[in-house]
Amino acid sequence: MPPPTLPEKTVPRPPDGARFVLLLLLLLFYCAPPILVLAWSMYTIGSVPSHKIDTDSILLPIVSELGTRSGIYTNTIHQMILPVVAAITAASPNKDLTIGRGVWIFILPLLTIFSCIVDALLFNIRSTLVEPNINAVSQYFIGNASNLSVYVMLLVGIQARQST
Repeated sequence: MPPPTLPEKTVPRPPDGARFVLLLLLLLFYCAPPILVLAWSMYTIGSVPSHKIDTDSILLPIVSELGTRSGIYTNTIHQMILPVVAAITAASPNKDLTIGRGVWIFILPLLTIFSCIVDALLFNIRSTLVEPNINAVSQYFIGNASNLSVYVMLLVGIQARQST
């Protein structure tokens, strides 16, 4: 008599649409702040007579705090959200990454990389921050761009694998 076998357990998987929505929401959470900072910076530079991002703006103290004390605020985001996004992306079906809506999974990080580089430049040359803080803020934005560039490389690798 053969030994009894246990029934096979299957782990329920969310539908493809739900996985894509989760991926897009996490990406938006990660990518929206640098894009919003860029928009606010451009508005502030254009509307203030000195054409500087100065301490009277609500933006500069917030960005300065994030840049100088990034370990407190943003390490959780960098160490938890982006790896989850990468894992969901790697596990997503091919169609989620290639057609229509999947284009945003590629364009949003690229747009954010561009925003981070411009943010670093603007805060370097158009803010009233002093020396140690200005470098920390620029490095904060460059670090964000660097993290997202790794994610974009993952996307390109997945696309290359799919096309072979």
